[in-house]
Amino acid sequence: MNNNRNIKIKIMNEEILNKLNLIIDTINITENIWGGEEFNSNSNVLNTYRIIYGEDALQKILSEKNDLHLNAFYRLDSTFENVVSENDIDTAEANIFINRINAKNYTRKWLKIWLIRRAISKKELELAEDIINELNDEDKYIGHRLMLLHYALTVDIENFKFRLKLSLPGKFPRNEIGQSKSILIENYSKKYGYEKGIDLCNDKIFEKTSAIVAVKWTAHLITLDEIDNILVKHNKIEQGSPNAKAILYVAHFYEQKYINEIPNDEFEKVINELMKIDKDVKCGDFRLRDFLFIDFGASTLNKNQITNCKKMIISPIAKRELNYHLQNVKNKSASR
Repeated sequence: MNNNRNIKIKIMNEEILNKLNLIIDTINITENIWGGEEFNSNSNVLNTYRIIYGEDALQKILSEKNDLHLNAFYRLDSTFENVVSENDIDTAEANIFINRINAKNYTRKWLKIWLIRRAISKKELELAEDIINELNDEDKYIGHRLMLLHYALTVDIENFKFRLKLSLPGKFPRNEIGQSKSILIENYSKKYGYEKGIDLCNDKIFEKTSAIVAVKWTAHLITLDEIDNILVKHNKIEQGSPNAKAILYVAHFYEQKYINEIPNDEFEKVINELMKIDKDVKCGDFRLRDFLFIDFGASTLNKNQITNCKKMIISPIAKRELNYHLQNVKNKSASR
């Protein structure tokens, strides 16, 4: 392979330059190789790993892998990312190397997306924008969604709204857009107060965002009675999240963990609210009620309260989650 490239690199150690050139050459050479067996026996692939990580590391990983006939023993894109990150290569310079990857190579697209994320993290927003524009038209929305998340985290509503349409909200996975909206509402509420956050949910672009995110972050800083008052004053919260009271009650204690013992009247109040939840309502792989009982039980160090929460859980797998916490509490008590 020819490592002598006329690339306009400002400052780079020759050894690092050669490594990056080598990785890019190997990505191009292997773009039509599928499956582990052909990739793992390719002399260019083996030589690249040897030069990047050393002969000992190569022999070690080959001896430890038992699926070499099926899966590649390393990834060239991750190797490129590691070399760039470990040597703090300038983002624009890294992009020069990525631009040498064959245009139709799938790896080129995902390395550019990785580089967009890196540019954003380094606050190189103009450069991130330039790299987004280098993506194929059908892929640009991925970069725009990364920018959307950045503006949610930095509470930049004007740029968030501008970026939203470019992010193609209707395109899969649509939950990414909802997550960015929720993050913006939460961070806006942290900055200006939950009342302002709830008000922002009335904006047309946030009208489908559950207003509970404007309050949940502060639930551990207020009392259960104050949570009740907020829900009465802002019925929009329970309209978007029918089980908001139970969720906020549990968040109140969970974010304070670990509490030696939850006051009995408050413990019973939360239990009663959790039992109102339809047992068939899901939260990911768990029932919502089971999920909340796990968090509520994990909030306390009182063995009886943990056990009572465990009794209310339906799923054996979910019960197991609290068993670990209960055992840890027992072990700590025994060691005193």
